[in-house]
Amino acid sequence: MILDSDGVVKYLRGDPRVDAMIESEILQAGSRLVVPSVVLVEAARAGITRDLLEDLGKEVHELVPVDVARAHEAAALQTYAARELTRDVGVIDALVAAEALRSTPAIVITSDPSDIRLLCDSDPGSAKRVAIWRS
Repeated sequence: MILDSDGVVKYLRGDPRVDAMIESEILQAGSRLVVPSVVLVEAARAGITRDLLEDLGKEVHELVPVDVARAHEAAALQTYAARELTRDVGVIDALVAAEALRSTPAIVITSDPSDIRLLCDSDPGSAKRVAIWRS
């Protein structure tokens, strides 16, 4: 299970709907909770304190850094969206989608399911194994 920025914000603010999604997948189904580290930037801009972000790092199974491979994967997704769909998508959405495609089967909790789906659909084989839940 991968959280985007809104998923992180709602999780840290105790949103009951997001908490239920995470509980059902992590505690009951044994999934892993993964957060691309870049989403912490948007979470901080949304008012999440440094202490809460540091606590998140202890609660998730993996806080994924942006390495060269992930940067190239996200850039390829952005290029696909711009070329095939004549639409720009954000860097953070591209990194979240790249992580989902690396982690199939995966669930992404996001406030922007259309952009994440659009990006994941660039890889038809893996896209079918990525579920997208609205936060």
